[in-house]
Amino acid sequence: MPPARTHLLNRDDLIDHLKRQMAFLERSAQAFDDGAEDEAVRLATVVRVLDSSEGGSYVAPLGDLSPTRIRPNRPFDPWWIEPVTKDQAGALFSRKNYVLTASNKEGGTHVDHQLDAAYSALSKDNTLGWAYTLDEEASRPLDRNPAFASIRQIAYEVEQTIRQHPMKVGLHT
Repeated sequence: MPPARTHLLNRDDLIDHLKRQMAFLERSAQAFDDGAEDEAVRLATVVRVLDSSEGGSYVAPLGDLSPTRIRPNRPFDPWWIEPVTKDQAGALFSRKNYVLTASNKEGGTHVDHQLDAAYSALSKDNTLGWAYTLDEEASRPLDRNPAFASIRQIAYEVEQTIRQHPMKVGLHT
């Protein structure tokens, strides 16, 4: 059998892919906001595709940008890899941990039979200790996956970063 022929994607092809990923991000974010919390896995997968630092596909050169935040903006790499949450057992989680675990192990691109114990405890047992109150009721422990809420925020920050720097990522407004 002859070797497979390949086609090198040009800039326009890559921009089309970026636009498609942004549309996926918007739709999954809206679905998450409408109550479909498992859309966080798809959001994580899109963020993974958009991040070229994982040896991957170029879609958006996020490494050159500063994600939009309430706090002062920071370069992408520290924003991505530095811990943002610490659970009650002292386990630290970065944005990268959240995104890659959801996309690579929780069904975004693959379901792994083994999940990191600290992430599993965070996502299933609320080891962050988050609680909420409704009206005058007593505080109740969060009964949802806090990792998914974190992924939704990460997706928002990535989306806003790309929207605020369209020329740097190849989009023309």
